Amino acid sequence: MMRTTGTEEMKITGLSDKLVQLAKIMKNQNIVNELQKKARELRDKYYGNIITYSRKLFLPLTNICVNRCSYCNFSRRPSEDDAYIMSPRLALEIVEKYERKFKIKEILICTGERPDAYKEVKEKLKGWGYRNYIEYLRDILEKIVKITTYAVPHVNVGYLEKEEIEIIRPFTASLGLMLEVDSYTLMIYGPHKHSPTKAPHYRIKFLINCDKVKIPVTTGTLVGICETVIDRARTLILLSKICSMINAIQEIIIQPYAPGERSIKECKCCKTPTIEELSLLVSLYRLNIPIEVSIQSPPNLVNDIMIIVNSGINDLGGISPVTPDYINISYPWPKISYIRKLLQDNGYTLRERLPIYPRFVREYKIWLSDIIREKVLSIVDDNGLVDPKYEGED
Repeated sequence: MMRTTGTEEMKITGLSDKLVQLAKIMKNQNIVNELQKKARELRDKYYGNIITYSRKLFLPLTNICVNRCSYCNFSRRPSEDDAYIMSPRLALEIVEKYERKFKIKEILICTGERPDAYKEVKEKLKGWGYRNYIEYLRDILEKIVKITTYAVPHVNVGYLEKEEIEIIRPFTASLGLMLEVDSYTLMIYGPHKHSPTKAPHYRIKFLINCDKVKIPVTTGTLVGICETVIDRARTLILLSKICSMINAIQEIIIQPYAPGERSIKECKCCKTPTIEELSLLVSLYRLNIPIEVSIQSPPNLVNDIMIIVNSGINDLGGISPVTPDYINISYPWPKISYIRKLLQDNGYTLRERLPIYPRFVREYKIWLSDIIREKVLSIVDDNGLVDPKYEGED
């Protein structure tokens, strides 16, 4: 277990020869092929020719957010015309309409962070009978688990305190919170200037608390949000240390910045990484992160899926056959049948997983609540992946 809730201890050990070495490597595109080969070989040795994904329904309960990240195309203030918060009735109607028909296994609950910081949201929640946002969230999660045939929730709603994680754990399979970048400079001069909980120590505290509460968690880095090469190297070192110190992390996402109409106006220094930059980072993460932690990059945000696969990822994240990527609304997911064929043509097999990765399924007594455990164990095979008879297509 880590002994600190901040990044200072890690920075002391990270600002070293390794940090300088990583920064130099990240600037050297001539070694991409060499690192890709090493990362691919390491991935293949552990995961074989299996590339996984999660079949999901994206349920964005609210886009109201207390943070104001300048690269974000999703978040809104209550005063904006397109700000909203779903009623529990509407949320459940969406789940009931699509979950069974499309054999959904993951209900991705995504919201803006701390929406009840605003009086407008508090009043709305009070009108529905809730004292706060966590009570609203827990109630929806409980009802989702009870009405779904296959699916379990994965919750990505920003920073939560340990007590809040404990409140929703019984009805949540896994959580997600991106570290994004280990940089306080971005909090002062960059896109996190008006986003206090994007401070790295909050993100680390969240990951540690997931380990304490015993719930699997996904994290990762966002690339192209005004960070420097040194920032990227420091973030890799930090995530590597975290993964080696706590057991709850199941996946690291390497996600490129995806420009939208809103972010182009507000984040002048944001720049989408090239496919070469992204593939180099993927390989470096695979070579430096413990092998049992999956490496993922979203297929709707890259222009060549096989380059990323050949760089060392073993997972493509959540893909929905029915709902768009509400966070990156201009970037549709490729069809699952297309990805399956593409991988087959290159010697790989696409398999469906739950939002909980197989190693956590195998240790279900530790990581899964009773109600989640029952649902999970009813549809997985001996490897902890979705049994082929329950898999869906486009």
